[in-house]
Amino acid sequence: MRVVLAFPSPFGVGLFQFQNPIHGACLLDASLNETNFGVLRVRKHDEVGNLRAFPYTRECWVMSLGFPLDYQSQDFIKAAVAAFGRLLRWFEGPNKSRVLVQCLVLSPD
Repeated sequence: MRVVLAFPSPFGVGLFQFQNPIHGACLLDASLNETNFGVLRVRKHDEVGNLRAFPYTRECWVMSLGFPLDYQSQDFIKAAVAAFGRLLRWFEGPNKSRVLVQCLVLSPD
């Protein structure tokens, strides 16, 4: 199976794009896959429920997907977060398809 794109996540989840859609469908049909790294479970990204509850804290991590490349600078990201909080830290990783920031939420609403 040829993987065209792969984006790991700090939450134990990864996004993969296969060269052939049939390869992805074959992995979805298999319940569990044994690998050198442990057990791999494949799910469609839009069909998995998020059943994890978490307590509210004022500091949080916010990931913005599809943030325009021309606006990936400290000032623009600070302005985007200003609607609900204050920017504490911007994590500039190698994946330019997302913007990951740590911010102080001003109100839980």
